[in-house]
Amino acid sequence: MNFCGKLILVYSIEAALGAGIFEKVMVSTDSEEIAKIARQTEARVPFFRSERNSGDFVTTADVILASLYR
Repeated sequence: MNFCGKLILVYSIEAALGAGIFEKVMVSTDSEEIAKIARQTEARVPFFRSERNSGDFVTTADVILASLYR
């Protein structure tokens, strides 16, 4: 989704990178399109979410746990 001509995802990544307090900014997604945009904005996408962790009702805790036990 665009806001003032820029994807909202890009604003988030740029803000995190610009904060100067993170070594890496990582994006969690199941979408090739989002991964491509994230990488173009210098974020990392180390893996794709499983179908189980990609629904509308998946919690942040679910995604973090899945990431830790990869």
